[in-house]
Amino acid sequence: MEPDFSVYSLDEAMQEMDDLSWDFPRCLRIEEIGHSVKGYPIFCIILGRGRDHIQISGTHHAREWITTWLILRMIREYASALEEKKALMGYDLSSLLTAFSFHFIPVVNPDGYLLATEGWEKAGLSYEAYRRMADVSGIDDRYWLWKANLRGVDLNRQYDMNWERIRNSPNYPAAMNYKGREPYSEPEVEAMLRRTTEVLPLAVLAYHTAGEEIYWYHGQSGKAKERDGILAKELAKKLGYRLVGEEKEVAGGYADWFVDLYKRPGFTIEVGREPHPVDLTQGERIWEENKEGPLYLLSQWVNLSS
Repeated sequence: MEPDFSVYSLDEAMQEMDDLSWDFPRCLRIEEIGHSVKGYPIFCIILGRGRDHIQISGTHHAREWITTWLILRMIREYASALEEKKALMGYDLSSLLTAFSFHFIPVVNPDGYLLATEGWEKAGLSYEAYRRMADVSGIDDRYWLWKANLRGVDLNRQYDMNWERIRNSPNYPAAMNYKGREPYSEPEVEAMLRRTTEVLPLAVLAYHTAGEEIYWYHGQSGKAKERDGILAKELAKKLGYRLVGEEKEVAGGYADWFVDLYKRPGFTIEVGREPHPVDLTQGERIWEENKEGPLYLLSQWVNLSS
């Protein structure tokens, strides 16, 4: 069986990051924050001058690489407006990104990204190792459905927030849903943990697929719950996405962990419509829905802080 979808490859993503550094040297910089199992660098692209920032991440899950495309599109559009000192969607980026900044992490899981777009051999797995993990999840040779990293660990089930209560985790490494032997066992998650604790964002946006919905409630109470609920409702209205209610139990995810530990807003945004993988044929719609999201969230945070 051959896949039938429009791919945005890891090579294209890496080339775009390189192009961005050359095209906008005055308004952005790129930092290496860690490495994958196979040694691929994990990059953070910083746009703006302010120390206080919002962090935006994509492709925790291998097959959700459209989120990398979305983030890189955001960076290019935002950087172009900032360099030309033009308003973008009604936002004064020159003013906003002098006081604040965005930290974009386009690819958390580069090994998985490569596997889900180009197959196990290109990613450096033997067919035997691939099938051992794929068969646990029942995906057979449909490598494009892979979610985990190269060791078969689901990176968005690796954070220590209700980790022990995660349900439906296989007992062995798998193409999806295996939470690992312990929290933070994977180098990609170590990189996210280290980066977050070092720079402590005001808020985080974690992009995933699919469903056109937003998760925001991660056990907050009191004023933090009220604040985050207001932000979530306005963000959902702006994107046209469904807001997932408080009844949904969360565990092990990056945004869940961030909110629980730091008592700051964190949103998991599920872009696109099934089936997986959400590919470039949905790209323009996803862009139109989400292009304003980080700008809106930052502006609202500034207003709430004031």
